[in-house]
Amino acid sequence: MGRFTHSVSTPQQTVTANTVSNFDLPVNPLSHLLIHLRCLNLTANTKATIANLLATIDRLEVLYQNNPVIDLSGTDLHALTLAILGRTTLQENVTNLENAVRTFTLVVPFGRKLYNPAECFPATQRGNLILRIDWAASFTNLDGLTVEIEAVELPGAAPTRFLRAAQLTATPAATGDFDLTLPIGADLAAILLFGTTIPTGTTDTKTINTVTLLQENESIFFHDVNWEVLHAQMGMWTNADHHYDDHIHLETATDTEGAEQDDGFLSTYALMNFDPGRDDQFLLDTSGMGDLKIRFNIGVASEAIRVIPIQLMATAGK
Repeated sequence: MGRFTHSVSTPQQTVTANTVSNFDLPVNPLSHLLIHLRCLNLTANTKATIANLLATIDRLEVLYQNNPVIDLSGTDLHALTLAILGRTTLQENVTNLENAVRTFTLVVPFGRKLYNPAECFPATQRGNLILRIDWAASFTNLDGLTVEIEAVELPGAAPTRFLRAAQLTATPAATGDFDLTLPIGADLAAILLFGTTIPTGTTDTKTINTVTLLQENESIFFHDVNWEVLHAQMGMWTNADHHYDDHIHLETATDTEGAEQDDGFLSTYALMNFDPGRDDQFLLDTSGMGDLKIRFNIGVASEAIRVIPIQLMATAGK
């Protein structure tokens, strides 16, 4: 019977805004990392929201010999984890008291299923695998931020592949069709999409109107698919994280009306899923392809979009 080792890789340390932290990672095969954030609410009657906590991380990189395995913001990382694992960790002490201790733990997965010896990051030599975090220039609604890094190792595991997720960014200069080239050579499990503007209030405007996947200019899998449908369908795999999003109670002179759901951090994401049954049946094998790209129909020009291919890399090519 196999065993895993869950231990503290880096003990709790204070975080300073607008700095970069580097952490050496263990050498045994890695299932996942756990990034434990702890802070205090900055003022009374205003809690540090899940969005505030995630936004403390501008960029999180796991680098193997300086090559990115994971390269995402804190918000993108949590959205990706929800998309591929279908679950989230728990917040603690979700209250708005001044100086209330707030905590949240981010997961950095190296496979689509945690504790999987067949899909994790393989054993390395000391110093070859590091975690680098670029902390945001300033923090909102919180102070006293600390971080602790824990790791779940799988000693003796001999994985055949591991998960890679590195963001691609673009700012289309005009509305209409815009093509973005995707990396090829590995199986694709999914593609996470971010668009800056989404329908809200009485406005239906959005950065991304539709999405088409093109292999050598031939449409495959996704054909002119509506952004809202890709976003809505994402809820089928993420177990939609609304219980942590802010909501509104409209108060009148006599009573409080029913809750309204405010846009949460997942509202700006959509998912192109090539593993809907979590059984590898539809994984997109990009080996041997000459070209693979997404064609966006852009509704709002000069706004950022992010594309995060979730690749399954063969361990021999790490």
